[in-house]
Amino acid sequence: MNAGRRGPILICYDGSRGADGVIEFAASTFPGAVCVVLTAWEPYGEPIAGGESELWPAGHDLPALQVAGRVAAEGCRRARCAGLDATQLVVEAPHGVTAAVLDAAEEHDAMIIAVGARGLRSRGRGPLGPVARAVADHADRPLIVVPPTPVRAAQHQVTLS
Repeated sequence: MNAGRRGPILICYDGSRGADGVIEFAASTFPGAVCVVLTAWEPYGEPIAGGESELWPAGHDLPALQVAGRVAAEGCRRARCAGLDATQLVVEAPHGVTAAVLDAAEEHDAMIIAVGARGLRSRGRGPLGPVARAVADHADRPLIVVPPTPVRAAQHQVTLS
């Protein structure tokens, strides 16, 4: 692992409130940082979110790529509004979302991967969702997993030097 990476923060964004918390945490912890807001979509079924939110309406009939593009654009907009220097990235994930996250981190030489503890797919399934757990198991760079607790409460528990 190259601890001296200077690449962007890779923010995994699926449109969930947890993903919004990842953006908020990244912006408050790394003000003005360069980041890539990643939304991955799976071509063979439900896109990354697999659940319902205002960005992923139940029963939507939009193509997955189109929905993923909207989600990534919203994540990028939120990141910029929070003060991050953000660009969006939409990737197809034929081998799963975890592989797409790890590939994007490698391709962009991400300094850190930031992911929510649980996304829309994994509500109520334990402290870590399947993507966060798998990325943690396979990442070759630092990973920040932001819990679904309010970010301001979590910031009081973390002291950065």
